[in-house]
Amino acid sequence: MDTMQKLLYEASLEGNTIVLLTLLQDDPLILDRITLNRHGDMPLHIASMLGHVDFVNEILTRKPLLAMECDSQKHLPLHIASAKGYVEIVKALVSANPETCLARDRDGGTPLHLAAIKGHCEVVKELVQAQPHAARVMVQQDTILHLKMDTMQKLLYEASLEGNTIVLLTLLQDDPLILDRITLNRHGDMPLHIASMLGHVDFVNEILTRKPHLAMECDSQKHLPLHIASAKGYVEIVKALVSANPETCLARDRDGGTPLHLAAIKGHCEVVKELVQAQPHAARVMVQQDTILHLCVKHNQLEVLKFLIEVIIDYEFINSKDAHGNTILHLAVADKQVETVRFLLLTNMMIEVNSTNTNGETPLDILAQVPRDLTYQQIMLSLTRAGAVEAKPQGLVNRIPMNSRNNMGLDRLAYHHSKDGSTNYEDWLDKKRSSLMVVASLIATMAFQAGVNPPSGVWQEDSPNNDPLKMAGYAIMVSNHPTLYHIFLICNTVGFVSTLSIILLLISGLPFIKHRVFLWLLMVIMWIATTSMSLTYLVSIWVLTPTPKSKSLRWVAGGIISVWIGLMTLLVVGHTIRLIAITLRGFRNLLLPRKKTFILQST
Repeated sequence: MDTMQKLLYEASLEGNTIVLLTLLQDDPLILDRITLNRHGDMPLHIASMLGHVDFVNEILTRKPLLAMECDSQKHLPLHIASAKGYVEIVKALVSANPETCLARDRDGGTPLHLAAIKGHCEVVKELVQAQPHAARVMVQQDTILHLKMDTMQKLLYEASLEGNTIVLLTLLQDDPLILDRITLNRHGDMPLHIASMLGHVDFVNEILTRKPHLAMECDSQKHLPLHIASAKGYVEIVKALVSANPETCLARDRDGGTPLHLAAIKGHCEVVKELVQAQPHAARVMVQQDTILHLCVKHNQLEVLKFLIEVIIDYEFINSKDAHGNTILHLAVADKQVETVRFLLLTNMMIEVNSTNTNGETPLDILAQVPRDLTYQQIMLSLTRAGAVEAKPQGLVNRIPMNSRNNMGLDRLAYHHSKDGSTNYEDWLDKKRSSLMVVASLIATMAFQAGVNPPSGVWQEDSPNNDPLKMAGYAIMVSNHPTLYHIFLICNTVGFVSTLSIILLLISGLPFIKHRVFLWLLMVIMWIATTSMSLTYLVSIWVLTPTPKSKSLRWVAGGIISVWIGLMTLLVVGHTIRLIAITLRGFRNLLLPRKKTFILQST
């Protein structure tokens, strides 16, 4: 018997009617005597839960009374089928016993309540048709209408997430006022807001066709659907919302922003065009003392800025200032937006190049405060060509930290020298020091490797003759080429120590390392290091080349090394002459002002 009940349970899980009929043939009373399984479900409950229509029909054909059997939750098979939405099974169970429509479960709910809560409209129709009185049964003081309304609102919310217009139309057919009475969900969003956020164009159009006034409904952030669609860049939805009510273009959210502001910040140029075309005045609305042009520059939206300036041909508006007195040119220079600066300066726009902010700074003064790089040079060139000047000529010097000025040393003259150039003096020094550090590290590594692993290698074992020069680990070059080995060792050591000296001086942090003289000294040491490594290479080639081939190769290598040493000497001499010239020019600049002052006094 236990085996047959187990087979029946498995057959109900699979909906296997053949096994069911076989078991009934062996034992016609098996359905009457079967005990509850561990979950409290019987075969008819299981089949109703899993949607096995044929299995349910076979049981009801032979045992219609089983439609009134309850499980541990006091659920009839009809409760389960109604909650699951299996219309055919509901029809079969209702036909077996229409009174099951009024049966209550442990919570007092009827099959109709469960179907309404789950939103199974077809099941609700079947149950109401079979027992119209079931619609008036209350559960915990809620009528079926209360449950139905909650269900319909949930369905509407899900439909707006999916953009399902079929469900929307079905719900509107059942309740034409559902869009008017629906409450805000937990996020403060309504169906039109959700559809506008997710880009469901057809869903938005269906709502606006029937309820155009919903375009003016706000969420918890005071966002209209147009705010959301504009920020997302959905052009078609924006068109539909603007057509429903053009005044929404001027609506402000909690932060004071309009749909046009949000579209401009996000860079949705097509949306901006639609909104400006619908409400040209919207482009002049300010938010927190910023015009829409300021917002475009702050968020680096050049294409939108170009369109707006082309549309708004107004000298005062283009040169409007924010809370700090900054024009859009100030902001573009401060953010180093090269293309924006060029657009503002190189076109025929009436932009004030030398307008000052609340601190009395022009765009050129602002540029003096940003880091010096290629972008700086490009903006400087554009501003200079446009006739920009500094309102604070000494502003750049005053902004240099005191410790940096002290580190300049004879750099009063170096400052005057670099002021006329296009690069910054200290940036140039930093780049030179960085390059020296990299090269010195590389040469030191090469010298160390050559020292511990000399040309020709080392002896692998002691000499059978106990020669003191041929012990394991000693350099082979000492025995075969003693003179060349000493030259090799001296040159390699000089190169290694020279580069270590450069590295040590660069990382020392001493104040004089920023002097031009110190940089010249480092280059001389680097010349010594590279020359030593060149000689080391020449000796290595000399040792490793076989005697028959050595003559020609040695001449070629020697010639190349000689040219290299000559080039290094030329560079050192050139830098020495240049340093002397700069020093003399600096002293001349220092002495000439004094001579002029003396002449004026004598006069």
